[in-house]
Amino acid sequence: MRIATLGNEPQETHWIRQIMTRIGHDCHDFATGESLLNELRLKSYDLLLLDWRTRDVGGSELVTWLRDRFGNRIPLLLVATERDKPALLRSLVNGADDFLLRPLCRIELQARVQALLRRAYPMRFEKTLDCGPYHFDPLTRTLLLRGKAIKLKHREYDLALYLCRNAGRLMTRENLIHTVWGQDVEDHSRSIDTHVSRVRTRMDLCPENGVVLTSVYGLGYRLEVCSQAEHNDSPYPTA
Repeated sequence: MRIATLGNEPQETHWIRQIMTRIGHDCHDFATGESLLNELRLKSYDLLLLDWRTRDVGGSELVTWLRDRFGNRIPLLLVATERDKPALLRSLVNGADDFLLRPLCRIELQARVQALLRRAYPMRFEKTLDCGPYHFDPLTRTLLLRGKAIKLKHREYDLALYLCRNAGRLMTRENLIHTVWGQDVEDHSRSIDTHVSRVRTRMDLCPENGVVLTSVYGLGYRLEVCSQAEHNDSPYPTA
């Protein structure tokens, strides 16, 4: 998963990146709050690990900005010293999820990060899933069709996994956006159809592969595991 770290100490941020990489995460370092905020306007991250005392942005100011911009979607883990503990406790009320005090402990760091990620993205920590001939491994974020890897982008994978976990059920567009993006519907209402179309194409969802993705006009989408005959009888048109 993608993790961004913001810190004043290069050695510490390098050490954190090594640990995160070792347990399978894609970790990126930032030296200033401004550079991190600029990055977040362009790219998405699954967890932010933030130094409470940055060079250009205060910890409380940063937490407030992030919660105003992203809501509660991205877990925020703060790092500070014992003298900052009273302010850190207040930050938990204002939107931070957890904090660590220096000196950092490798085992505790790993445990706190994994716990926050597991709570925020439960789908990615669930067991493997078979949907017709498709095989998902959420932990490694891999998808196979009859043993052959299918490459999906970040949100496409989450969307495909969620649809397959709910095979046979009508998923409204609002539900898909809220669950996969974790934000207000208005933020992604125009892109959901594009993502669904890409998932259908890249996974080659069709009767020949035993899985079809149909659109229900004005409501949402339904992914169904079915035979060719069942597909021909479906009352829902594909889009």
